[in-house]
Amino acid sequence: MTTPAAGGGGPLFKELAVEDEQETTEMESLCMACEKTGTTRLLLTKIPMFREVVVMSFSCPHCHTSNSEIQSGAPIQDRGVRYTISVSDKTLLSRMVVKSDTATVQVPELEFEVPPHTQKGCVTCVEGILSQAVSGLRQEQPLRRALDADLADKIDDFIGKLEGCVEGKTAFTLVLDDPAGNSFVDGSSLDSSILKLERYNRTVDQDRQLGILSPVSEGEASSVDGGVQDATSPSVGATQLAQGEREEREGGGKGDPGGEGSTTVASHSD
Repeated sequence: MTTPAAGGGGPLFKELAVEDEQETTEMESLCMACEKTGTTRLLLTKIPMFREVVVMSFSCPHCHTSNSEIQSGAPIQDRGVRYTISVSDKTLLSRMVVKSDTATVQVPELEFEVPPHTQKGCVTCVEGILSQAVSGLRQEQPLRRALDADLADKIDDFIGKLEGCVEGKTAFTLVLDDPAGNSFVDGSSLDSSILKLERYNRTVDQDRQLGILSPVSEGEASSVDGGVQDATSPSVGATQLAQGEREEREGGGKGDPGGEGSTTVASHSD
């Protein structure tokens, strides 16, 4: 097993560079295809102009199953990001893209969308994003053709349009929207008219989907429903406080030590 050197004083996440040999961590893990033992490899690295990521791959020597994905090594960001790149020539197809599994990919001209959590996170390029979509659509075509030939023909037409984008024959717009803020499109040396970056505040629903719903949002979500107020409502809090003070006074009148102590302090202050 190869692991990052311990106690060497170096950074845990090293800059991704072609000339440097990256250290990986290897471990045995169960293959879900054949239920025999395969190998999982982890690489902790930092993508230039972006942030830390964990690159993971799995391979099985028995059934030859293999897959790979990336996960962000950084926490969920304070705001979401939306990258919009206008692809009008082939050179832009090779632009690096880091897509987390929480991101949505859209091509508005084709009314095409890849929802979040339907693909694993990956480090790829604009062309790779579309090629993966083409492969996914084409994979199910034999079954679709057997069940609904007309639908399969329509998807063939759509695949042709996507391939026109992949080959650089058709200009298109790619939108990468990640509410977690952990996706990225390399915009070095690109004009703002070609690549646009927007940072936005998430909605309550987006925070809920990411599992980071704040107490304020949680109170808003359950505050007033059918005339019943949430316990965090200011009016309910004031009522509970007044009731507590009333009970304290009543307790003091019955010889409660706390009540007598309160009266004594008040008289001393006079």
